[in-house]
Amino acid sequence: MSLKKNTLILCMLLIATASFSQAFIKKLKTTPASEIALKSTELMNQKLDLSVEQNDLIYSIYEENWIVKKEILANSSFFSIRGKMKDQNKIQNSAFREVLTEKQYLLYEERVFKEIKSSMKTWLENN
Repeated sequence: MSLKKNTLILCMLLIATASFSQAFIKKLKTTPASEIALKSTELMNQKLDLSVEQNDLIYSIYEENWIVKKEILANSSFFSIRGKMKDQNKIQNSAFREVLTEKQYLLYEERVFKEIKSSMKTWLENN
């Protein structure tokens, strides 16, 4: 292919990616933190078989976490969002470590986190 065609294809891919990303972030901003927390907790409960007490605590952690994440999305520059979100995930995971058993937390770290993240992305896209 010629350089012009390659450049055109690259530009089109970048525009499509940016559009998709903005649509996803818009849905993330408009979905209530309590709704995201409830769905995330349900998914974690399915994967880790949480006790009633754990379920309530995990919901509270998720809700608080998503309130902060929504503030980050609303008040941060595009370039600083990723770092701030990673920091918030570390805080969330530290809180989860206090609530979950050692076995549950290891499962969460090894595979459940990625499964929940993937399921939540699909859920938000379809909402």
